[in-house]
Amino acid sequence: MTPRYAFDATHALRGSLLRKLLPCRRIILLSDFDGTLAPIRPTPAEARMPARTRKLLYLLSNHPSITVGIVTGRSLPDIRRKVGKSHMLLVANHGFEIFFDRLSWVHPWAERAVPLLRQLALRLRKQLRPFSGVLVENKRYTLSVHYRSVPKRDVRRMREVVLDFLLPFWKDFRITEGKKVVELRPNVPWDKGTAIQRVLTLLKREKHGCVIYIGDDTTDEDAFETLRGGGITVVVGRKKQSRAAYWVRDPAEVWEFLAALAITLAERSKP
Repeated sequence: MTPRYAFDATHALRGSLLRKLLPCRRIILLSDFDGTLAPIRPTPAEARMPARTRKLLYLLSNHPSITVGIVTGRSLPDIRRKVGKSHMLLVANHGFEIFFDRLSWVHPWAERAVPLLRQLALRLRKQLRPFSGVLVENKRYTLSVHYRSVPKRDVRRMREVVLDFLLPFWKDFRITEGKKVVELRPNVPWDKGTAIQRVLTLLKREKHGCVIYIGDDTTDEDAFETLRGGGITVVVGRKKQSRAAYWVRDPAEVWEFLAALAITLAERSKP
């Protein structure tokens, strides 16, 4: 389907979106990190949330009627470093890790994959030595090959080398692609969508709870599909086809969306 722009002509949240928000007694706000809360950078290490986004997320996470979570392909230690100390729920490694308050969970199949992923990362780095700018990131439970900094003339050949190397392991791992990245994940029916289902069960979502999910990449489409008809879904970047109901232009408009949400909550709590 074609998502609708999240704002109206005055750049306030559009009416259909507000009508979904206002009856909610509790809100579960879930968002991707790279390309959503933080602009995409040449390497994952360079990505940072703007100070105003960080401040606003902390404000929302301390609101009594809202739970804030980040759903990311990054590892749990990595996303912890990015967000700092907070009360946020963290869903890492495309859903294979979940951490919130005293709860810590790892998918059992992900634990089994750790030794082989370690070996594959070492071997793949050797295979890719001829290519400058490529980054093989072993995230313990998943593996990513980032090529945003690879010269354009080398990208096709580099991807061929990566896929040729990984294809023999298709029975054990799923090979997926995102924005300038090839991902390797345990070959089990698990993704951001199924992870969100588990999160909502763990949180014991109330009958009148409202789930918001914001994301920008291919992996976020699984979350949009899971929440279709039962949540508010927002894709970052104008796309003709997405399972999200709404869209915003970029991380700057994600901040505007979150700010409008904060204002709506403040207005709703007035006597």
